[in-house]
Amino acid sequence: MAEETELSRKYLGALIVAAIAIIALGLLARGALVGPGAPQTAPLSEASALQRLSQESQLRSISGYINDRVAVIAPQVVRVPTLGASGIKWGDRDSVVSTSPERPVLLVQPVTADSLRPPVALDSDSVRRDWVLVVGRDPGERVISWYGMSGGRSYGRCGARIVEKYVLGLPLTPELAGAGVFDLAGRLRGMVVDCGDGYAAVTGSELKRLLADTTSVAPGDTSGGTQPSPAQ
Repeated sequence: MAEETELSRKYLGALIVAAIAIIALGLLARGALVGPGAPQTAPLSEASALQRLSQESQLRSISGYINDRVAVIAPQVVRVPTLGASGIKWGDRDSVVSTSPERPVLLVQPVTADSLRPPVALDSDSVRRDWVLVVGRDPGERVISWYGMSGGRSYGRCGARIVEKYVLGLPLTPELAGAGVFDLAGRLRGMVVDCGDGYAAVTGSELKRLLADTTSVAPGDTSGGTQPSPAQ
């Protein structure tokens, strides 16, 4: 009996020694595999900081791209002081299409000639939802802009008419009256018009229809002329 007890103690001791040896060998092997030059996993706080830096870099890239697109579009947009609104250079006759509380769309002409300026390209006005830029000018001629996703189209009243308009995720305020709605390629998609009791971002096709129903005016005269203004 005593011999069995002694054997059990020796066996248990041997197991303990073997376990310690295995643990020690494992630690030594890990130290050899994960040396000073091995890549280290960043702590959670550092990983979060790196993720934020990556997101900030992406946002800066997007912001830079949008600023570049606005800079390309801005020469097509002017301020019309007599109307207190922005306007879009229109057609090949150095005219400007703008808006007023009395008429949602009107053609102002002539403006200072710019023979090097190509006519503004009016988009084909498809029904796709896409990113758009709203670009205008404030009373100090500074460019003001907004960008976002067009949420589709709807119909609403503008003065005495029912018009087709874009659904945009921004409040349309007096500062944006006459601002152009462009796609990222710089094609004109529509314009923010003054409906008398509010504002609407009408589509390009609606802009042409409204323009065909109005008359041209001189920059200092908003009472209107006698000849119909041609649509582009």
